[in-house]
Amino acid sequence: MSVREESFKLLESWGSAVAAVDRPKVLSHYNCPNATLWPTLSNKLRCCESEIEDYFVSFLAKIAPGNQVSWDQNEFAAIDENNVHWSGIYTFPLKEEFGGSTTARYSYLCTKTENGWKFAHHHSSAMPEK
Repeated sequence: MSVREESFKLLESWGSAVAAVDRPKVLSHYNCPNATLWPTLSNKLRCCESEIEDYFVSFLAKIAPGNQVSWDQNEFAAIDENNVHWSGIYTFPLKEEFGGSTTARYSYLCTKTENGWKFAHHHSSAMPEK
């Protein structure tokens, strides 16, 4: 399996964990030293495990369970065999009271660790234009 295929499985697994509203599984994707998150629905940079978890407590409460994250556009760049960058656009299935869905731009820095591929950095921002 190529680095591209291996690393994209991390994104797909994360999307499935979000859709399942499975916080421990979502957080397991950030199990990388010094992982950071610029979240979609918050203005605060999350720089440690507890801050990342705090965000997902509120974010996952807005997810409409059973609907998958839609990977609408994906761009891949290999930095080396252990580090890759993904960017693109995805859509989250939100509960109706939170708008039904939100489309966002994303970028991930993925690092291959002894425990497999993990997010070293994740940035997500809602699309500014409707």
